[in-house]
Amino acid sequence: MAVPTYKVTLSDDTGSTKYDITSYVLSVNITRGRSRELDKFEAGSFSITLQNNTRYFDPTNTSSPIYTLITPKRYIEIWSGGLKQFDGYVLDWNFSYDVSGESVATVIGADAFGFLANQALTGSVTTETSELTGARLTKIAADPRITWPFGGIYTVFDVGRRTLQADTIAPNTNALEYMQLIERTEGGYLYVSRDGALTFDQSANPPITIVSFTDSGVAGAYNIPYQGIEIVYGSELLYNQVILTRLNGGTVTATRQSSINTYGAAAYQGDTYLHNTNLDTEKQAYLLVAKYSVPEYRFESITVSLTSLSASKQGILLALDLPNVVDVTFTPNKTGSAITRTVRILGIEHEMSVDDHKITYRFGSVVNEQLLLDNTVFAKLDSYVLGF
Repeated sequence: MAVPTYKVTLSDDTGSTKYDITSYVLSVNITRGRSRELDKFEAGSFSITLQNNTRYFDPTNTSSPIYTLITPKRYIEIWSGGLKQFDGYVLDWNFSYDVSGESVATVIGADAFGFLANQALTGSVTTETSELTGARLTKIAADPRITWPFGGIYTVFDVGRRTLQADTIAPNTNALEYMQLIERTEGGYLYVSRDGALTFDQSANPPITIVSFTDSGVAGAYNIPYQGIEIVYGSELLYNQVILTRLNGGTVTATRQSSINTYGAAAYQGDTYLHNTNLDTEKQAYLLVAKYSVPEYRFESITVSLTSLSASKQGILLALDLPNVVDVTFTPNKTGSAITRTVRILGIEHEMSVDDHKITYRFGSVVNEQLLLDNTVFAKLDSYVLGF
């Protein structure tokens, strides 16, 4: 058992010539996803600390073979165990020089979301016809007014289950914000995958995995031990009144009175939605109030050290991505019965060094999501609700 082999490459805008800078890497930190279920996915970010005693990463050192690459907006890839964990670009280079000669360079960057967040659909007004969410996202991603880095972006979009209204997109509309409006209307997931693909998973179509995180020491190829767990039980995601507004339409309110009687009123005010009808917006509101009207004992996150795992289990974890579904088992203080929850991965954080590689997974609940017939996880009565 050992730390999985990692690799970091740096290249120009095209990515055609890649420089392996792994031998200079002291540490790598990666953060992707979101913290809570109702938050938007944020741009993934990375921070790499590099040994720089020879000024290899100095943009003023013309003797360095890569000095022309020590600028913002260069392409960077981070791999571990032969699997890509991050695909993005450089935002900043920071340098620290010590009188002893021990010097480091820190490179900070983001994935394609960080690029998309600064793109606007400029120029003339665009009129879109009524269509499914996947079709609208495909149009936006292919819009010539968006300039993608590194020669383009690879997209993996589901068709979608929600029909969007015909819409007039005003000039200078932020591209990422509009795509997240489509995501919110669908109730799906729009994110950048670990290998850099702009990805859209439609609602009620979760990627299921067979990974089970456990503290019980149960043997098995897909049973993964973890070192730390965080649990929350409170009102952070307690909403018994959901108020949603449809663009060019009305405002709807879904209420769960039994929850109000027990916990007091707690309202969630959603942003504007692009549903084709007010009825669809109302159905969305009722789905949300059904999911969040009762507080839940939630597994919020776990931390795993890959160093103590076999190569096969390291590979299983390094292949996980947003928003995979996994099982977590926890027996508090090894006392009493074990508690098992099926959860969705909403965030992934890596801490990599020559001595260790830790991953923290942040979770969202799947209780009271939409019922999926003939599904081993989401077809349980009294645990999930009928959708639309």
